[in-house]
Amino acid sequence: AALREIKEECGYYGSVVNASPVLAYEPGLTNANFNFIHLTIDSDSPQNKSPQQELGEDEYIETILVDKNKLLEEIHEIARQRSCIIDSKLYTFAYGFHLSQ
Repeated sequence: AALREIKEECGYYGSVVNASPVLAYEPGLTNANFNFIHLTIDSDSPQNKSPQQELGEDEYIETILVDKNKLLEEIHEIARQRSCIIDSKLYTFAYGFHLSQ
């Protein structure tokens, strides 16, 4: 499912590096769960040179490429500029990555 979603939502072809065990999405509130999937995307691959999203009619997803070392900074800037809400899982990942540097 992860490979299909990255292709549909971002237009990229990737390969799975690792998958987490089943994780709770909102423990104590719902029984929703998910797996964290680590993908790699070869930006030099010809099939990834000009990615094309395959969104449904009711979907709006913007792909923004950023330097991973500036991810948290970019998230703060996008939230400020656009007055938008950032997904908590993305922010947690970015914050953890920032702390690891």
